[in-house]
Amino acid sequence: MSSAAARDLLAQVGPNAVPEQRPGLAARAAKLWAPVPWMLEVTIRWKWRWASGWRPSSSPWCWRSTQA
Repeated sequence: MSSAAARDLLAQVGPNAVPEQRPGLAARAAKLWAPVPWMLEVTIRWKWRWASGWRPSSSPWCWRSTQA
């Protein structure tokens, strides 16, 4: 293709480019509704609490039998 033909085509059709679109807030927030981010957040909070000395004494899976 000659330069003149390329110039004419560029003037007629426009540049060969796709405009970049940034996703909106709703699209970005929708990614956070998957279960993995929630599990990661819960794990981090448990780790921080455990490191500070907190223990889940009222949780059913941690109850100790008082009968010997």
